[in-house]
Amino acid sequence: MKHFFIKLVDDLVASMNRFIAASFFTVCLFLVGSYIVIFEPIDSNLNLGLRIILTISFGILFCTFTKLLFERFSERLKVNQFLLNIAMIVLSAISYFFLKNFDTDNYVVLGYVGIMTTFFVGIIYLSTIDNLSKSFSFILKNIIFYIFICGIITAGTMLCIFAFDSLIYKFTNIDKGYQIIGLAIWSVLFLNLFLASIPHRDSELKIPNIFKTIVVYAALPVYLILIVILYVYIGKLIANWSFSSGNINWFASFAAAFFVFFAITVEQYKEDNKLARLFIKYGGYFIIPIVLIQFMAMYIRVSNYGLTFPRYVSVVLNMIALLFSIASLVKGGKYSKQMLPVIMCATLLLTITPLNAIDVPIRNQSARLVNVLNKYDMIQNENIVQNSNVSDDDKIKISDSYQYIVSSGGHLPSILNGKASKKSFSELFGFEMKSNDQFQNERYVNYYYEYKSIQIAGYSEFYSIQPGDLIDGDNGSKILKLNQSGNPITFDPKKEISELYSKYGEQYNKPMVFETKDGKIILTSISFTIDNTGNIKVMEFFGYFLLK
Repeated sequence: MKHFFIKLVDDLVASMNRFIAASFFTVCLFLVGSYIVIFEPIDSNLNLGLRIILTISFGILFCTFTKLLFERFSERLKVNQFLLNIAMIVLSAISYFFLKNFDTDNYVVLGYVGIMTTFFVGIIYLSTIDNLSKSFSFILKNIIFYIFICGIITAGTMLCIFAFDSLIYKFTNIDKGYQIIGLAIWSVLFLNLFLASIPHRDSELKIPNIFKTIVVYAALPVYLILIVILYVYIGKLIANWSFSSGNINWFASFAAAFFVFFAITVEQYKEDNKLARLFIKYGGYFIIPIVLIQFMAMYIRVSNYGLTFPRYVSVVLNMIALLFSIASLVKGGKYSKQMLPVIMCATLLLTITPLNAIDVPIRNQSARLVNVLNKYDMIQNENIVQNSNVSDDDKIKISDSYQYIVSSGGHLPSILNGKASKKSFSELFGFEMKSNDQFQNERYVNYYYEYKSIQIAGYSEFYSIQPGDLIDGDNGSKILKLNQSGNPITFDPKKEISELYSKYGEQYNKPMVFETKDGKIILTSISFTIDNTGNIKVMEFFGYFLLK
């Protein structure tokens, strides 16, 4: 036990000394998170805190990636470590300004996720020693182990606090104490232990036998059973000479993703395990047909319903799986490691280039929409004109494309921009939205507004609406129920939201202030669904209640 904790502390200290800048940001993450927990900032102050957390998270990965990069080329690049750490911290802080519209701009969100993913994959690539299989398994083993350790420490610490609170001394705001302790353990201890799991170039990679047992003897056979099931299904399709594009999608995607995992982790055991050797030698041959079948399924879906964010990402991921399966067949997977830069480039392609996963589907759906509208001469002088004499099938195509475009959060095409963006669907096309799918008949809408200030003069209490204050009303629609000073207060926002929707449609970004007999409701956001008959179901809402 003593040696275990000494090693844990030694790993932690070594990690903080090696990744000084990244470790600095883990402490900052704890401090900012604790501030938010203790002081509960609202609106702009809360958004500021969350934006700082995003900046800090970026800094952790950026500094780790940059440090590894300089370690890799340390013989060529002689850099003062102190100046390097200062430079990394300053460059990370600059990212704060690029996150200005993170809460409202989907492009910023997509770019952030893409860059963070690229840094993470880059860290795995730069951490590779000798071969990808051992390095990846070493890191994965340590991460799982440290998650287990931190989970035990978290549970044990909270149990001790609960016992002390119940038996000896009653704390006030004990929930905040739990959250701060959790932040300390996971943002400082776990993240620095994660950094400690990144091997040095001269590290000896020891993989415990239990990892081999789990991966080779337990998980891999189950995966091979899934492959057999998929081949039986493919045989059934060939025998019946029919192809359903929807049934195989998820299973084939899982099979492709786990092939990449097993191709990486099992490779190290090919010399002393026959099953591992056979999988590395022939696994690629078996997964390639499944990936090709997946491409056929995607082609059918895209041809019938157009390109969407998930379909576009799925196409790229399947291309990566196909390339990885081919690479695994070349010289026993010698070049599998080089697929990591391919994944990094594909991630950046999907997130920060003109071929990003928002704009490409919008362009595809816009072209699909224009083709149908031109069929009925519904575009004149680059404006949409109404026409109710449209077939049901084409109404569905128009409805699906329009709904995807306006709800994607991307740049609207010219025919849906300007005055057209202020019109409802029926005002724009001359008929009601139509769909074959009952689920598609329900459109998901979110209204959001950020208040710079709130006037509270003339009111006795200011109350923040929390998720626990919402209960189910008619048909599961959420309503507000409060009990202030013994006075039960209820508020159903359906009527007010219905009026806003009928006037502004799905695009509304203005104050949502409603007077009631007990005071004033100020909503900061509300999410709801609306079907083709106009029935609204409120899913959740947040804001404030001002009591008279």
